[in-house]
Amino acid sequence: ELTANVNVVGERILSNDFDRKLDPLDSYAVVDLLAAWRPQFGDDWEGALTLALRNVADEEYSDFGARYDVGFPSAVPSAFFNPAAGRSWELGVSLAWSH
Repeated sequence: ELTANVNVVGERILSNDFDRKLDPLDSYAVVDLLAAWRPQFGDDWEGALTLALRNVADEEYSDFGARYDVGFPSAVPSAFFNPAAGRSWELGVSLAWSH
């Protein structure tokens, strides 16, 4: 079993930027690939071996950003960002008994 997933996300406003004074988060697209093998062992056992490659192109993007205001009484809006994970691998192994 082979699967590909494409996640496309458009521009988003920053959290707490109600008056839209700061630039929005950039849009991005991320591709994930998954391979799975699910063998049967007799009538009662089922196994699974999975391998996933997340963010195939190692896309750099932020999946969250927020506005905060610095200084009082006339606050200057600033922003912080949460960088998303780069390319990563996942390996899974399972064995299930069904009677």
